Amino acid sequence: LNDGSVVPLTVEFAGAAPGFFGLDQINVVLPASMDGAGLVKLVVNAGAQASNYVVVTIVPSKPPVVSTFSPAGAPPGAEVNISGSGFPNIPLNGTGGATSVLFRIGGTDYPGLLLQATTQTITAVVPPITLPGTTNWYAGPALICAVVAGSEVCSSQSFNIQPRMNSTLPPGHMLT
Repeated sequence: LNDGSVVPLTVEFAGAAPGFFGLDQINVVLPASMDGAGLVKLVVNAGAQASNYVVVTIVPSKPPVVSTFSPAGAPPGAEVNISGSGFPNIPLNGTGGATSVLFRIGGTDYPGLLLQATTQTITAVVPPITLPGTTNWYAGPALICAVVAGSEVCSSQSFNIQPRMNSTLPPGHMLT
């Protein structure tokens, strides 16, 4: 696990994968203590021989819940902390696997950068957004949505995306 501990798993099946010639599979039972463990290294031991590890994401068995976020508003590039439950543990600057944060504006989703997650908090970066058909940076309300293994939940309150620094240049031009 992320804390370096080793959890032995009970094997339910090991053998040929039905319908896939030459491919073997192993089915294991995950203990309740691993629910939402996030990114873990999986190693298979056969006798004295250990496999290379593969990183898997163990998502929570219950759908995510977004309770609050702070700050209430911030400009693109700033961090926002999202509190709730049902998030997997993802180490600092880890890949989210099946977890993402979206900023929803008028039914369109804009992905935020996921920095870190625990079972109760996600830290993400507010994305820079230009709305289709415009050349101006967006500033205004957005819902914050957490997506965990296909289950999506959005905040009941709007997050306020604040204006970026003042510039007379449209997005995509180099500031001098």
